[in-house]
This record gives sequence, structure tokens and C-alpha cells, in this order.
Amino acid sequence: MAERLRPIIVIKKIKKHEGHHGGQWKVAYADFITALMAFFLLLWLLAMVSPEKRVALSQYFTDYSVFKEQGEKVTKGGVGILEFKGGGRQAGNAQGKMEAMSPEKLKTKIKAAVEANLKTLKDQVLVDVHEGTVRIQIVDNEGSQMFLLGSAKQECR
Repeated sequence: MAERLRPIIVIKKIKKHEGHHGGQWKVAYADFITALMAFFLLLWLLAMVSPEKRVALSQYFTDYSVFKEQGEKVTKGGVGILEFKGGGRQAGNAQGKMEAMSPEKLKTKIKAAVEANLKTLKDQVLVDVHEGTVRIQIVDNEGSQMFLLGSAKQECR
């Protein structure tokens, strides 16, 4: 028997290597360079701050705790709000002396300003004295929103 010999066919596939290996390294490099720029910017800004301010800032972040202190204690003493007495303002300079305002007096001033300027919302701004500080609460009444949903614009009434 004569066998028929089939010719052997060899297919040679040549892979072409393109010049790039993907773009992930570019993203990682850009992130690294951005972080490096932010770091050097921070160093430059810290070098521009006076030593007294740097010490005060450092002291603030080492001593301050949200759980221990409230607003008036952050201002070192927090006796009250300072108010100008007498004189007026000329050429940007404050004239007259400054006196501390009690929390009760500040509460009445804020309430009067809310009554005068926010007549339609006066029921939604609550001002009271709590533990020696003035607390201002802005609330939505049921069925009466202060702002349009998803917006910073005041709701029209």
C-alpha cells in the first residue's frame, strides 16, 4: 500500500512587540510626583511661618481634644465676646475700648439680629446659653424646610 504522504505545514506566528507596556506606571508616577510636590509645598509654607505661630499651632494640635473641650476653651480663657465701646471706625482703625460681653447679652443681640434680618426663619433659629456659651441651632421645622433639597438656596415662601 502506498501511503500518501501529506505535506507537513508549519505555521510560524511572529509576535510583534509594541513599544509600550501599559499606562499603569504613568499613573503611579504622577501620583508620586503630586505627593512630592505637596510635601515640598508644606515644607515651604512651614518655613514661612514665624516660630511663635509654629509653636502655638503645635501646642493647639497636641493639647486640643474634641471630647474634652468646647468652643470657649479653645480661645484660652473664653471670658466672653469682645465688643467695641465708644468711638467709631475711621480709615479702618477701630477706636474706643473693648469690653467683654456676657453670654446673656450676646444671646439677646443675636436674637434681635435674627428677628430683624430673618423674619421668615426666626422660628427655625434657636439661640440659648448652654454651660456658659451661646449655642445657635438652625433647625428645619416639620413641613417647612430652610433650603431647597440639594441646594444652598433658601426656600422661597
